[in-house]
Amino acid sequence: MKVSYNYLQQQFPNPPLGKFRNGQNLVRDILHDIYRLVETGDYTLGEPVRRLEEAWQDKFHVRHAVGVSNGTDALFLAMKAKGIGPGDEVVTVPNSFLATAGAIVQTGATVRFVDVGDDYLMQFGKAWETHCHGQRFFSPVHLTGTPSSVSERMGLSSRPNFHIGDAAQAVGAEWHGISIANMGDVACYSLHPLKNIHCWQDGGLVCTNDENLANTVRLLRNHGLKDRDTCVIPGYNHRLSSMAAIPAYHLLKTVDDLTGTRIANAHHYDDGLYDCPGITLPPRDPDIKQVYHTYVVQADDRAELLRYLELHGIEAKIHYPIPIHLQPGFAHLGYEEGDFPVCEEQAKHIISLPIHEYLTPDQIDYVIESIRAFYEHR
Repeated sequence: MKVSYNYLQQQFPNPPLGKFRNGQNLVRDILHDIYRLVETGDYTLGEPVRRLEEAWQDKFHVRHAVGVSNGTDALFLAMKAKGIGPGDEVVTVPNSFLATAGAIVQTGATVRFVDVGDDYLMQFGKAWETHCHGQRFFSPVHLTGTPSSVSERMGLSSRPNFHIGDAAQAVGAEWHGISIANMGDVACYSLHPLKNIHCWQDGGLVCTNDENLANTVRLLRNHGLKDRDTCVIPGYNHRLSSMAAIPAYHLLKTVDDLTGTRIANAHHYDDGLYDCPGITLPPRDPDIKQVYHTYVVQADDRAELLRYLELHGIEAKIHYPIPIHLQPGFAHLGYEEGDFPVCEEQAKHIISLPIHEYLTPDQIDYVIESIRAFYEHR
């Protein structure tokens, strides 16, 4: 049996008029809007961008959603809008994608890492113990689509520190029914093609309830222009294109369906692997809605397991094999192996199994059976 990790080609089985998995003929609607866009020439911050922003606000109950060029720029612009720069320090985790720390570096601020817990998420207690020389800010990462230490975070809400949530993997995630778009100071989303909701190219969104921050992001993403001819602050070219906004708007209609399917798939895996020798599942919290952008477990003999799965037609990935603090490009931060032992030990064992909404129960059973067979016969 073949079990692919990538699902993009399965999205529309009969292009260009095939139906999306929940029966909606999204390809037809997307192409119709693209043809209309070509006719109007409304390519730059046009009506499709405004429509996506409004739909995102309504869906996730946040006052402002600002479309930008990608998830990395969402983080960067949110920090710049807050005024974060040289002399400031932003605390984040080393087990994220490089973009989290890269966006901080681009502001001129200093990256400060803190170790993670068994759930792969920031340990906020340790974050407050981290020694900082400048003003301290936080960028927790909602890794795998799990709200990052939200119970601790809400307890710290009275402290006067700005929180920039990296929600790139967490579209639709919730804590006690509260969308992560609506918690903390700002949440930054990615619409990269491999994200749960995407735009067939790069794209991102900055979400906040702070009107001044949102307005500043709107200026910064478009050269600081308040109209065609008047620049009020120096800015950047980090706009979300109208073409990119069209698929994201239509795919957003499917978010409840696809998220429910990913959650069901994860429960299926959990039931089949919780007592599997050699596999360790992260803790699960019934009070949060984890959206499973990735399904990550820890595996003994990971390299051998990956080869075994590949031989049996199963694609698996590692997110991420080298922590950021050990990457050559971040050596200037001065961290060394052993500085974040939990993260480093997890990096030796983590493996991401296929979790997308197009998996069949038989495919999930096959993955489970293959993993159990590997450990039983090694």
